[in-house]
Order: sequence, then structure tokens, then C-alpha cells
Amino acid sequence: MDFEIKKYGADAVLPVEIAEQVARIFEGNYPSAHTPENRAEDVAKRNSHEALNDLLVEGRVVFVAQDVRDQVIGLLEMREVDHDDGVYIQLVWIIVDALSRGTGVSSKLHNAFYEEAKERASHLSKPSCLLLSVHPENSSAISVYEKWGYARGEIGKDGKMFMYKDF
Repeated sequence: MDFEIKKYGADAVLPVEIAEQVARIFEGNYPSAHTPENRAEDVAKRNSHEALNDLLVEGRVVFVAQDVRDQVIGLLEMREVDHDDGVYIQLVWIIVDALSRGTGVSSKLHNAFYEEAKERASHLSKPSCLLLSVHPENSSAISVYEKWGYARGEIGKDGKMFMYKDF
């Protein structure tokens, strides 16, 4: 499958048509492990051009995978989180359309995220690492994250497991 990854941030806002597709992919492929309340809150933050661009203005970055017809087939959202011990560069979401799974989309999205995170980390004065959280029962996602080099960490207050990766 041919596709390309595009990066959007505070300096490159999402075009309306891309934002609409991102919102549809996000809502249509939202993980079932989350509560209805979490779903409503998460979808509301990403359900429009304005809402998505507000996230970018806050400092988040969205990587979008688009096929040869310029259709969005996946996305990855990242942010930096200051912590007492340093800075976590967090993979907030990685979502791939059901019809595009198993085609390398998530790996290429993650590679783009990793390169961006590594570049950002090189300019930070504090130590940094990659962070994500995942439902402990989501064994297929955990397996992929471990393949990408993440190590399992503690379970958070929300019941999700943290996973970390050093550069």
C-alpha cells in the first residue's frame, strides 16, 4: 500500500478537509476498551477543524498517513509532558483505519514520531524519554509497542499501563 506521512503542528495547521477525515478516523476507530465518558471527551477534542487545531496550538503534533487518493488512513498524536525528572515525549494516540491495518501504517507513523521526538529531545536541557499508556488487556498493542522497543512500566491511577522507551 502506498501512503505518505505528513506532520502538522503549531506552524502547519491541519487543512479543513484533512481535519474532517482525521475526526472521522478517530471516532470510527476509537478503542473499545475506553469508557463511554472517555470516548465522548476524547472525540469532542478532535471532532472538528477548530478543535484539532486548538490541540496543535497547545503544542501537540499530529502525524497523518494519507493514501495515494489523499484519504487519511491513520494518525498519531504526540505531546511533551514536563515532569520533575525530565520531559516525557508522549505518544498520545495512534489510530489506523480498520481497512489499512497490517500494511505498515502504524510502523511508519511511529518512525515519524520517533524521529521528531529524537530531534526535540536533542534540544532539551532535561533528560527525556518516550512514553505511552495502554490498557493492560490490549495484548496486541503491547506486543507491537514491545517490538518497537518500549518496556512495560507501572499501572496508572486510570488503570492503564505506562510503557517507556529511551533514545
